Amino acid sequence: SPRTKVFWHARGLVAETYPKVVKIFRRLGVYIIANCKHERDKLIRHGFPANRITYTYNALHKVDYVPEKAEKDYVTLGTLSRLDYLRAVDQTLDIFKILIDRNLPVRLNIAGVGEDMDKLKAQAERLGVADKVTFLGGVRNLTEYFKEVDILVNNPRCPGDSCAGVGNNVLEAGLYETPVVTYNMGGITEMVLQGETGYCFKLGDEQGFADAVEKLVYDKPLRQQLGKALNKHVNALCSDEEIYRTTMEAYRI
Repeated sequence: SPRTKVFWHARGLVAETYPKVVKIFRRLGVYIIANCKHERDKLIRHGFPANRITYTYNALHKVDYVPEKAEKDYVTLGTLSRLDYLRAVDQTLDIFKILIDRNLPVRLNIAGVGEDMDKLKAQAERLGVADKVTFLGGVRNLTEYFKEVDILVNNPRCPGDSCAGVGNNVLEAGLYETPVVTYNMGGITEMVLQGETGYCFKLGDEQGFADAVEKLVYDKPLRQQLGKALNKHVNALCSDEEIYRTTMEAYRI
């Protein structure tokens, strides 16, 4: 009879664990479904057999409708993540200060909770931008959140193998036709195609990041164009049908 296959659905590991997991699972004969191409390639790089691993993206919730962006005399930037060291909203605040110093008509909505909340509030005060920053706490209604947010900004502190996957905040921005400007990590470039579905920069490129945001602030049609393109791309790769197809294909390898 055919050999039974044991699958492990890889959803990101701490960097130091990759060699250990690969060594163990390679010997056990486990098959792996990674959650993006980058994660698959990383595990292969660490020595996992390429013929026993594939990938499919995270499943997403169904969106009831994509709201029209709220009309206002400024552009709202938004973060959507846990407030911790790796998600690095402190780096977002530093870039927001650059934008304010350029006299851009912007505000920043910070969504999420975490251990860095108080430090981030103190940083906003220290930078002199607290009056333009709103801390939303945990957000449950993404439709209302993305109605107000014109550009999702994402500045993770994730060099090397320290982070994995794409990031659900990027995928959710796509669902709501919201352009993304981000630092690169994991598989983000599989969704944020430079100049096509958003802008993606290497970690620490504050000026390039700020320039991209400024370009979008002054070009509403471009925001709409990139938002719609990201929506189409995310829906093509993360639809229920595509995830079912790639998962079933994995069981045939």
